[in-house]
Amino acid sequence: MTEINALLSILALLLIGLFIYGPWQSLMTEMARQRLFEIRDDIYDLALEGRMRFDDPTYRDIRQAFNILIRFQHRLTWPVLLLFFIWDRKKRLPRHPMIDLSGVDDALAAQLQGKLRDAALVSTTFMVLRSPVLTALSPLVIVFTVLYAMVMRRRATFTGINNALIQRVEDEVLRHAPQLEA
Repeated sequence: MTEINALLSILALLLIGLFIYGPWQSLMTEMARQRLFEIRDDIYDLALEGRMRFDDPTYRDIRQAFNILIRFQHRLTWPVLLLFFIWDRKKRLPRHPMIDLSGVDDALAAQLQGKLRDAALVSTTFMVLRSPVLTALSPLVIVFTVLYAMVMRRRATFTGINNALIQRVEDEVLRHAPQLEA
């Protein structure tokens, strides 16, 4: 009886593995692509409404970024992303926005920024859902991400306070500097 249970357990694990690394991968990739198509269509509608031109470099850059993201969605996995970040740190690549939104008005730039954030969230979410390891670890990752954000926000606040105090001291020194020279 225990041999049969062991055999059934192994068979069940094998079937689960085949499902996760077979149709589940394709399903998650296609769902991500579909949502990215919808977001890209929303940006197309903005151009169709006349809020930006179709030949505008900003529109072309956004469209190209979406096309690349849609095309390579199946390649976006957490090991690839991790290797990219490790390589990026070693090479110290310059930080610059991939898409320049300075040529559009502020309201449209905010809308486009929201669409780009949505696309990043969709890609990341479906990348996590495709990976059984990340899906299992996601509660821990969320907790550590929230803690990290809280620490960084507090650090930024302290940095701002320190900078303000330093500026005050500099102002006082500069105000009294002519008196010191005399």
